[in-house]
Amino acid sequence: GKQRKVYKVALTGGPCAGKTSSLTSIADYFRGLGWRVYVAKESASIVLGGGVNFANLNSEQIFEVQLAIVRNMMTLESSYEAICMASDQGEKCMVVCDRGIMDASVYCDHATWMRVMESVGLDHSSACDARYDGVLHLVTAADGAEEHYNLVRRWVRTETADQARHLDKKTHSAWRSHPWLTFIDNSTDFNNKVKRAVAAICGIVG
Repeated sequence: GKQRKVYKVALTGGPCAGKTSSLTSIADYFRGLGWRVYVAKESASIVLGGGVNFANLNSEQIFEVQLAIVRNMMTLESSYEAICMASDQGEKCMVVCDRGIMDASVYCDHATWMRVMESVGLDHSSACDARYDGVLHLVTAADGAEEHYNLVRRWVRTETADQARHLDKKTHSAWRSHPWLTFIDNSTDFNNKVKRAVAAICGIVG
């Protein structure tokens, strides 16, 4: 039979960009059109949520943490892809990822990242350009929607707005080679930000 296509899209961006809320809306939208949509939850929050505090890790531990995050992502992504491949002929399937492999490179130095890539057998192309059909970069609210950022930051975020903008730029730089990278800024309100994300994915899946 015809080899089925499983679309894989990564959502990325700096802190407080609305990724998690967008993911729910994107999944709902495509499920409403009859797609089977799986959401690969953010691996960093799973790994770090187990009690990892970056402030007191040595460099070898940082390597192990980033390696764990990347391995966890790869496992989740390939598990959902396998479930998609096993679904009935003619079913349209999509895996939406809360961050992708390249995001982990933002949180460690280059030498550490090279070791991580070597350990999992990936290079830049297989971790970025070839791995995802599309990448949506949602810009942090700290860049263009500061009042919203400051509101959210009071109870969840440790980064200052400057740090958030810095992480956003580093994230953009990590993904910039991807042929289907779409930048979604804060020029509209949040609902329209989500609509633009959905429209970008419609473009990716044709």
